[in-house]
Amino acid sequence: MRQLSIGLHLASVLLALNAFALTSSAQLQSVSGKLPLKAELVLSPQLCSAKTGHYINGDLLSIGKKMCPQIEAELSDIFSELKPVDKLPAAGSTSAQVVLIPKLVDISVTQPLLGSSEQELLIVMEWTVQDAAGKTVWLQTVQGSSHRKRGWIVTPKRRSALVEAAAEDLAKASATRMSNASELRHLAP
Repeated sequence: MRQLSIGLHLASVLLALNAFALTSSAQLQSVSGKLPLKAELVLSPQLCSAKTGHYINGDLLSIGKKMCPQIEAELSDIFSELKPVDKLPAAGSTSAQVVLIPKLVDISVTQPLLGSSEQELLIVMEWTVQDAAGKTVWLQTVQGSSHRKRGWIVTPKRRSALVEAAAEDLAKASATRMSNASELRHLAP
């Protein structure tokens, strides 16, 4: 009789553990899946043409040209529907559930003197997410960076690789933060 009692006890513990594992697995899947939200991404011409980083020869880094496509690509993997727009829609005039508004806060580039020194590009962006009524539901600052040896000759290819890596890092960090934001998950139907 005692063995039957122990067996039933073990069976109930195993069932409880299995149920917990299934629940945890389902929660992980929902966190890693797309947000079931229609979103508009404001990619203004000013943002997508942003340039910075004066070099000795007067060249500038075209940040926006590389950054905007990266951001759009990463965020399209996060939201069930993502539509890029070039200006902020008026409150209540959008069919999207959320409007994603990026704003460049800072772009800095180190200017090492030696070719063997490392150069760093840092892009800091502030994200504002508004609901369809124009109310801010999420506000976060995200950064992306890249590091490269400067080299003795600064070529357009090296500058482009520096920008590309920082833009990719920024886009991935933005997507990760948004996909994990409980405020956005609570908006989902």
